[in-house]
Amino acid sequence: MVLGYYFTSDRDGRNNGELPSPGVVRSVFRGRDIAFMNWTGYGGNISPLANAAASAGFFNSITDDDGVVRSLPLITEFGGRHYESLALAMIRQSVNRASSWT
Repeated sequence: MVLGYYFTSDRDGRNNGELPSPGVVRSVFRGRDIAFMNWTGYGGNISPLANAAASAGFFNSITDDDGVVRSLPLITEFGGRHYESLALAMIRQSVNRASSWT
């Protein structure tokens, strides 16, 4: 089971629920200076659900000036740590599960 959660910057830095461990370690960027979206708060899952899930990812979108969503970030930053999107978490979970079928 892969759960979703969201990051926010419009709730005065309030945090709600449980945030999963970061899914991405900084070393994978190999020293590259990458500009990630930064957030001040989040809305996570309740502890019983968060602890039962194999993985989790954020489901934030980026809306263009004309109100249309044309892209979704795969990785974002919160508190100096990096988190994977729901889509990336689902793909990683699927690949891990498929490799264990053989």
